[in-house]
Amino acid sequence: MAHHEDIAQVLSAIEDAWNEADAAAYARLFAADAVNVTRGGVIWRGRPAIEEGHAKALAGPLADSMLSLRPTHIIFPASSIAIAHVEMELSSDDSIVRAVTTFVLSLNAERWTIIAAHTSEVTWVH
Repeated sequence: MAHHEDIAQVLSAIEDAWNEADAAAYARLFAADAVNVTRGGVIWRGRPAIEEGHAKALAGPLADSMLSLRPTHIIFPASSIAIAHVEMELSSDDSIVRAVTTFVLSLNAERWTIIAAHTSEVTWVH
């Protein structure tokens, strides 16, 4: 299905922007009024806040980290809405953080944009 491929392209663009430490490119994948909840529970409202938060993280504690995403479940409750559950791995020289992110995406003018994202760090494995 083409929609699955479109969502995979957005996820690939997220990885590319992160791994290039390009907070502006990362933020452009979000809608202007998107909301992002970080793994630390901080809520960033709007693309400027999402860009600023990621710029600080990528220049600071997450500098030189590499992001890898693996979608585990994508559904389309409507033709222009997608919900993607994604396993995330964030690695640096001395650590690996695993988390799960839920992305809600909207199709506008033939382009999928993230309207909401919520990341939860994986602290145990069953």
